[in-house]
Order: sequence, then C-alpha cells, then structure tokens
Amino acid sequence: MEVTSTFGFTFNTSDHADFVTAYVNLQDKYKDALIEGSIALDDVLATIQSELESIGFYEVLAEMQTELDAYLSE
Repeated sequence: MEVTSTFGFTFNTSDHADFVTAYVNLQDKYKDALIEGSIALDDVLATIQSELESIGFYEVLAEMQTELDAYLSE
C-alpha cells in the first residue's frame, strides 16, 4: 500500500483556540439545515464565505499551508 506524502501531518491549532471555537460555531449554525435541505447552499454561500472571512479562516488556511509545506520539505 502506498502512503501519501501528507500522511502524519497534523496542523498545530494551539495558537488558534478562538478560531477553532468560532469555526465550530459557524459549522453548527449551518450544517444540519444544509444536510437536511431546509436551506439551499446557494442561498447562504455568500453569507458563509463572509463569516469565514470574519473569523480569519483564510489566514489560518494560509498558515496551515505554510506548516504543510514545511512538513513536506523534511
């Protein structure tokens, strides 16, 4: 079995406790309604993207990519 080069990588969230809490709250806000179909993704996508921006999702994603790049270069 071939193992992917990202196997074993874990993002260090220790400096991002507030972000993780905000992300889980955001996920909880929309997940059930989206899964059960009581709201359409097209109706809330722009709002979700805006909320992701406001909690710093894209900055954390960039930091995660930096950590992954460093892991892969080892």
